[in-house]
Amino acid sequence: MRVVGAIATHRAPDPARGDPPEIGMMSAPAPMRTSFLEVREHLGELGFHWEHGWTEAAALHLARHLGRPTGDFGDSRIVRPIAPQRSQDARPNTLSQRYGLGSFPFHTETAYWWRPARYMLLYCVSPGSSGRPTLLLDCHQWRLRAVLRRQVVNAVFRVKSRRAFLASVGLETAGGLSWRFDEACMTPVTSDARDVAEMTRTRIRESKPIVVTWLPGTMLVVDNYRCLHARGAARVPDTDRILLRVLVVGHS
Repeated sequence: MRVVGAIATHRAPDPARGDPPEIGMMSAPAPMRTSFLEVREHLGELGFHWEHGWTEAAALHLARHLGRPTGDFGDSRIVRPIAPQRSQDARPNTLSQRYGLGSFPFHTETAYWWRPARYMLLYCVSPGSSGRPTLLLDCHQWRLRAVLRRQVVNAVFRVKSRRAFLASVGLETAGGLSWRFDEACMTPVTSDARDVAEMTRTRIRESKPIVVTWLPGTMLVVDNYRCLHARGAARVPDTDRILLRVLVVGHS
């Protein structure tokens, strides 16, 4: 599991530098602001960019550099505060209604859109009482065989949305295999799709997630076509955990 937060960076561990030997762990000096070009480079290399010390205005400026910020169904706000909620207080047909104050499973943001958001940007206002993390999985690390890759691209799922439609989990793009996966809104239609869903669950279980810890001013931008994300567990109720979410479509 890679920890990304106040003690993490993107370089690989090196015992000669005194790094801990745990496989997949990354220790680091304090992060610092980087250029938009460097953010794009990290997105291309890793599928995400994390950094502390941003302002809300700078984070929104970055979102506009990456593409076009947009609102969600039923909530047109470009910058949307999100916080853990009890099930009875949450909007219908949301992960918050389904899981309440618990953890969320790995999923693609806006998988119920005809074309999901290209990027998701999160900005921390308050990490909350529990220090609950966000978890990431880079689907490009799965390196699927050609036969399985074709199955992922061709298997048909029914996507529950304002108007239901059919889609696959995978789409071949110039940047690699693009993923759409959210079992809260996607149902397998064929036996191949059921196999793909089970394969994806298995890959998720067997993968080591990247753990993103939050501080006020922490900014995380995720390649939503490449990485699945999840909400970690909390030790105590943390309705005071407030992140600002910006969805970005297209490219600048």
